[in-house]
Amino acid sequence: ALATKLAGTSVGSSLWKELRGWGQLSEEEMASLHSLAQRRAVYDRFLARLKPGERSALIGTREGDEVYLFLADDRAREEFLNRVKSVRSASFPTTPEELTAFVRDFRKSMAVRKRILAGHATAVAGLQKELRGTAVLDLFSGKDLKRTQAVLNRHGFHPSLEELHTLRTEAVGALDAQLLAGLLRYGRMRSVIAKRTGAEVSQVTPRHLFRIASSRAGARWLKEQVDITRQKQQQQLIKDLQEHLERLEKPEGEVKEPPEVLEGRKERLRRRLRRLQEHPEEVPELVQPLRLSEKRIAEVASTQLERQRLSEIEAGLSAESGDGWLGFSKRTTWLIIISFVVCVVGVANAMLMSVTERFREIATMKCLGAMDSFIMISFVLESSLQGLAGGIVGVVLGLLLGVTRSLWSFGWLTLVNLPGTLLLVSGGVCLLAGVVLAAAAAVYPAFVAARLAPMEAMRIE
Repeated sequence: ALATKLAGTSVGSSLWKELRGWGQLSEEEMASLHSLAQRRAVYDRFLARLKPGERSALIGTREGDEVYLFLADDRAREEFLNRVKSVRSASFPTTPEELTAFVRDFRKSMAVRKRILAGHATAVAGLQKELRGTAVLDLFSGKDLKRTQAVLNRHGFHPSLEELHTLRTEAVGALDAQLLAGLLRYGRMRSVIAKRTGAEVSQVTPRHLFRIASSRAGARWLKEQVDITRQKQQQQLIKDLQEHLERLEKPEGEVKEPPEVLEGRKERLRRRLRRLQEHPEEVPELVQPLRLSEKRIAEVASTQLERQRLSEIEAGLSAESGDGWLGFSKRTTWLIIISFVVCVVGVANAMLMSVTERFREIATMKCLGAMDSFIMISFVLESSLQGLAGGIVGVVLGLLLGVTRSLWSFGWLTLVNLPGTLLLVSGGVCLLAGVVLAAAAAVYPAFVAARLAPMEAMRIE
């Protein structure tokens, strides 16, 4: 986690200042550690792309820092580099000399890294001591952001007010989500949710509740069910207490308890009964009414569903990121090359057929004085226009298929995160590639057409 934070931070950022402060580092030491983390990220990506069998053969079951401390040994590193040559799922990103330099620097940095972690642990402990049992969410959900910032600054945390505002929004949302999910602690509410969703009572999860509450109508229904459940619980508790009190006041058989103990039990039951009737909001056994508005409930539920969906997408996406040509994986690179070859062969074949079918037209143009260069340019230009038309059709169809597939897999998140600028740039590159390939494929057919003898062409029927 520390390596990821170091690699992802930027000079002068809040995280940069925090890590530097916890480790008591100079700017040069921090910059060196940052560079080392970025170098490590290259090897981390390589290891993440390996198949389980390949990874096990290279580094065994080692994880995290253990990998690079293992590779710091000369014999282990030499054996690692020999086995890397047989790996097929990913190519090694650097030279052996660069790996040797990295693991040497990594081993030297361990003391500094431990100092940062120790400083962070001290800061967290100090913050917890000052909070005195107050939950972190309660700290970040407070309205006084400057006070929150001052508390964090005292322990080496340096978030900006903008970051704290974002954290406050997230904390308030998390607390509201906990309030909604807490409804499932009550058996009656679980039964109601199960009946609504058609799930088994034992299988009801917060996700079922969030799906119901993600609309205004569902939020309204949920609030109504909370009130109804609360009333039923209150009535049942009152009934049980009254029956218990009656049994104590009119005992059957011999009473074994002393009168003062029995009277004490009765008094406690009467107090609890009064509290239940007069102040039901103070009774923990009862479902507490939802103080959130219907709009807020729907907003919180929708947000939680979106986050769960994003987590599933992230878990489902492959960790593989291409390191080949233009960032593509080897498989994708070969598919692109094969597609280009098929495109060139198809266009060339079509243009050769066009030359064969238009012998008389070519001969007529040459008899009227057309030069070989004019014939060639005509055919190349014609092929380029066809390539442009085909490129437009291909870009439109590709865009529609890609968006449709993404919508099928990821739902409306596709439209929310649609990279419009990137799609336009990619479309332009595809159009240019289509024109260039079509023009290149037409060179040979155009040469054949230009070299055609007029009299031979005129004899063709």
